[in-house]
Amino acid sequence: MIHSKNYRQKRRPLIEKIAFNYLSKLSLVEDRNTHEPHLLNVTERKEIKKIYNNTLFYAALFGVLGVLCLYLPTYYWQEVFYDHLIYFPIINKELPVPIITTLYGLVLLYIELYALSAVNLTAVYKIAKVCGFPPLHDPKFNDHIEALMRVGLEKNDKTSQSYGINPLQGVSKVRLFLFLLINRLKGTITNYAAKFIIKGLLGRVALRQVIDMTGIPVYAFWNAYAAHLVIHETKIRIMAPYLIQYYATSIHQRYGQNDEFRGMIYETLQFIAISKRKYHHNHFLLAEEMLRKFNIPLVHHFELAPGYLERVIKLSPDVRLEIVKFMALGFIIDGDFSIKERTAINKLHKQNIIPFGSKEVDLWAKRFINGEGLEGFF
Repeated sequence: MIHSKNYRQKRRPLIEKIAFNYLSKLSLVEDRNTHEPHLLNVTERKEIKKIYNNTLFYAALFGVLGVLCLYLPTYYWQEVFYDHLIYFPIINKELPVPIITTLYGLVLLYIELYALSAVNLTAVYKIAKVCGFPPLHDPKFNDHIEALMRVGLEKNDKTSQSYGINPLQGVSKVRLFLFLLINRLKGTITNYAAKFIIKGLLGRVALRQVIDMTGIPVYAFWNAYAAHLVIHETKIRIMAPYLIQYYATSIHQRYGQNDEFRGMIYETLQFIAISKRKYHHNHFLLAEEMLRKFNIPLVHHFELAPGYLERVIKLSPDVRLEIVKFMALGFIIDGDFSIKERTAINKLHKQNIIPFGSKEVDLWAKRFINGEGLEGFF
């Protein structure tokens, strides 16, 4: 077994140790991947669909139970969940503070979060098992387990290298902060919005119980949506590594000695990152594989000069086509083909610079996510 002691003994929180060890059991799964892009057959796709439906059901159920367990006891045992009067010297007043209710809510929150993590990790494990990923003979077995673990726990990737790629080049830090803040609070914001609407519709006759219970569909929805994102991310983490290796090997065989193509690799990687405004794990793998294959020296802080698409247009026709396909692969490899990226592809297509548009790239993206391969792409 190839699990290194560094991974076993690596200092990490208890929940991460448990999750890593659990997913490491994938080493016992039949080793049937041979560094080729794995294509899912009909049976495997049906199994993954079943896992998807079950995971969303349990995630939504925990959202429902969380709201019920939070509010019902406070209705029936009001003598326990009462507000404590606490004196605040700054305002010289006594104010009611729901200390017991708050502590009880925090305990429930942690229970729900760990329950959801268990559901998500189980889904990640089952999907990886269906796909036979990662194969035990892969020298990056532990890296893949680490990546899957972080998906299941909904944690950001931690990598010691970005190869100088900066997705935040030119971005406003204020805009980025506001986006992340709203994204973090979306469940709470939606819940309060729903309560406000209900209260406005029912007016003073609205019962507190009715208003509180509006959180049931809200949290059920966000839990199910979060589970959907975990499964989506799991699939693209599994489908990407060997697809990237296959692509890098294929393109290097044809353009390994072509300075024109080689000179655009770093620029294209940075253009992809700027378009995404994030550095996905699969983009890290793409950069790692391409820079290694083409023996390109590391640039610690790469800056993309303006006019990238204009420089692409000026390339020789065969190199231009391959660079745009390289760009398109970067657009879909994280499972998210955005409007901005569609615009870039369509701009080149409308100028007859490339023979495909966003519809073809959309099809490649769907085939990639569904494990059907990228036959049309290659």
